Parts: sequence; C-alpha cells; structure tokens
Amino acid sequence: MVFASITPIKLNVGGHNFETTVGTLQGSTRLAELAREAEELLIDRKHEAIFIDRDPKHFPDILKYLREGKLRYSACGKEIEGIREDAEYYGIEALAEKLRFEEAHRGPFFVGERVVWRDSNIRRLCTDMGIQFNGSTEKLPLCLNAFRDIEGMDEHCCSWCHLTRTVLENNCIFDFPHSHTHCVGTIAKVYGDSCCYDVTFGNWPEVFHVLGSMLRLETERK
Repeated sequence: MVFASITPIKLNVGGHNFETTVGTLQGSTRLAELAREAEELLIDRKHEAIFIDRDPKHFPDILKYLREGKLRYSACGKEIEGIREDAEYYGIEALAEKLRFEEAHRGPFFVGERVVWRDSNIRRLCTDMGIQFNGSTEKLPLCLNAFRDIEGMDEHCCSWCHLTRTVLENNCIFDFPHSHTHCVGTIAKVYGDSCCYDVTFGNWPEVFHVLGSMLRLETERK
C-alpha cells in the first residue's frame, strides 16, 4: 500500500496530537521519512499516531510553514531561535535558512544603523502581528496611530515604551507616498528596552516612532 499525498496522518509530538496529510510532510526530510516508515510498518493511520519525542511548542509553526509556506513575523527572538532549531531538526532547510537570516538581521538596533521593514507590505506585516485596522486592536504602533485619532486628543502614547507624542508630531506612515517610507531607514533614537525606535527614511526629515519587531537590518552586521 502506498500512502497518497492527501492521506491523513496523525503525529504525537511530545504528548500533543496533530493531524495533517502525507503530502504536507514531504517538505520535511525527517517527517517524510517517518511517514514512509509508518507505511512500511503498516501503522493504522486512522487510530495510531507516530510518536516524536520532542517539545511540541513550535510544532504548529512548523506545520503552518509546511502547509502554507508562511513565516510568522510576530515571533520574538527566542521564538525565532526555537522554530529555527525545530526546522533544522525536522530537515526543513528552506525554513531554517529564512530563520537564520531573521536572526542575523533583527534587533536590538543601534543609533545610526540602517533598517528596512521586515515585510515591504506594511498592512500584511501588521496583520501578521495581530494588528487590525478596524478599531479592534488595543495596541497600535505610534507610526500608525493616525487611524486612532480621537477628537479633542492632543497626544498619543506608545503602548510599548510609553512615549507620548502630540498628534501633529505623530504622522501616520500611510499619510505619505510609498516611496517616502519604503526606502532604507536610519535609527535616530532608541526607546525603552530597545522595543521602539525613532526612524527616518531616506533623506526625508520626518521621524517615525516604530515598533522594533517591524524592522530588520538592511545588511547583516560584520
């Protein structure tokens, strides 16, 4: 019997159960090999799960990448490291390479360093971080706060570093042409525990207060 790519298969990772398809696992050399071994051992795929003796914490991210080819930009440095280690363990080199790139280009940043957006589509980046534009998101980066202007409010407070800025100083990045805010930026000031930064883009004079997890280095540090 040969397992078709759409054949469901159950996995027990460190005591937590997951279900996917044989086809999804083909992007992982180790998981694909486990599926082949299950076929050879005639494991009852409807009732038996393949046991993997590993921490399941990041396995949902592994499956998401295998299914959709997507990387979660909201992950913090420790999560990126954990997912990368799992990607290496499961033999998903394409994901491991992306995560090594992320690790080499992420903050904390220093004044004068050149940065770019982690995703050039800022709306998609915000959505991936759980930030919505329908008013349902409690925390919103100060650089986007023009969407939260309230009549009579003269100031906005950053939810992360608690910097307070007047509305006139707090221009939203979407108020400017794409070419204005999508060129290489320069770190002008560091706030809090390196969670937020003032950034200028190109030769433009405006300063934007940006959440650090939205940025990465233009080039890897030497």
